[in-house]
Amino acid sequence: MKKLFLAVFFTSLISAGLSTQFPVKSNGVDGTALIGEVRRAHNAPRRDLSAWTADAVRLSYYSADPGGEFPGVFARRVSVSVLGDAFKRDKTDPLGVRREIDVFDGRVAHHSVIEGGRAVEDAAETQEPQLRAIESTVKAFGLIPFLKQLADPAVRVVYSGQTAETLDKFEVRTGNVRWALFTDKKRLIRRVEIGSAAIEFGDYRSVDGSQLPFSEKVSVEGRHAFELVFTEINLNPAFSPDYFSREALHKETVRQVR
Repeated sequence: MKKLFLAVFFTSLISAGLSTQFPVKSNGVDGTALIGEVRRAHNAPRRDLSAWTADAVRLSYYSADPGGEFPGVFARRVSVSVLGDAFKRDKTDPLGVRREIDVFDGRVAHHSVIEGGRAVEDAAETQEPQLRAIESTVKAFGLIPFLKQLADPAVRVVYSGQTAETLDKFEVRTGNVRWALFTDKKRLIRRVEIGSAAIEFGDYRSVDGSQLPFSEKVSVEGRHAFELVFTEINLNPAFSPDYFSREALHKETVRQVR
């Protein structure tokens, strides 16, 4: 049930934006103008958002005893590469026994699984439901996808005032979806909320001059679900022409199992 909720949560975050910009004012403050301040605080212009890579360790928590007082942790290495609409996601368990790779060239997605030194799946075409679920995790992997949404001139923003934690709250409308973001005094994004789910961002560092968080914690209905600890983020990397293709995925699968 938690996985289903998270899939719905992340999918709603990547819904298409509106076709027309409607600047909205609340309490006499132009929310759209303030979002411009948020983007400048992160120093992430539009050209830096179309291509990027990020590596992280995903920590998932579970109850290690019947009472649930001593949570266990399962770690997985995750790498994501994005170029426009194309992406590649690479997941590996801590011992390197199982590796899952997904590539999407902007039209069709393919999936490979390497387990115990052999290819369980080799560049099989991914069906629509699975593709949407994978895409949703990519679109919420770090802060860059959210900054990209805020760069869309069609986005609608309402400034909702300050919270008890002295964070400024904004309501963002992307298409028919409403989500909220919270910024600190420096206009750095600290939290994103949609429904009963929330993402907390922290450990900001400079990446080629842009301010990006290296910590991401996801909770659902107030309960901690998982967190991402980023080890590397790159903006505007160079990709080979076939990097996101089925052929490249097949070659990588064959090379991995040898």
